[in-house]
Amino acid sequence: MENSGDVFSFIMVMITIVIGFGVTELLSGSARLLRGRKDVRPYWLHIVVVIGVFLAHLVLWWEAWGLRDAPDWTFPGVLFMLTGPVGLYMIANLVFPDDWARCDFREYYYANARIIWIIAGIITLLTTLFRPIMFDGIILDADNLPSLIQLVIVLVVCIWNKPKVHAILIPIFFLIVLADQLMFRYFISEF
Repeated sequence: MENSGDVFSFIMVMITIVIGFGVTELLSGSARLLRGRKDVRPYWLHIVVVIGVFLAHLVLWWEAWGLRDAPDWTFPGVLFMLTGPVGLYMIANLVFPDDWARCDFREYYYANARIIWIIAGIITLLTTLFRPIMFDGIILDADNLPSLIQLVIVLVVCIWNKPKVHAILIPIFFLIVLADQLMFRYFISEF
């Protein structure tokens, strides 16, 4: 592989595969939820999380394009880059139960919320640090402000696993993901 475009294509295959696994978990879990809707109690916040995690998968894939001209890729750099997709896959797997018999998704969500949001916090931290560490960028950059706000949200929801706290902050968390993408990276050519 002689040029950075070929190397990037090679790396994108692995990233896309892992993201595809996560999206598959979300879509198959959502289909199972629809199929078993008579036997389960859905919960609106759980649905917001599923949609938000799907969106986060797309954002990671979309933003990876911005790295296509990165000159030097190392094995640790690729491992670092994979932390986002791998973490999102884990969350995608955790948001749906193994046993669906008469599942109350409100109960299920709060029983698993802390681990889900700890993983989300780790992903947010590592993806925020990725460019500054791997490509000598600036950590305290305006582009990282949404991620810093998200880290505060994750910290709050991990400490206070209360329905009212989650009902307010989790939709805000995912609205920040969406707003950041739509305001700063609406077109893929903006990278």
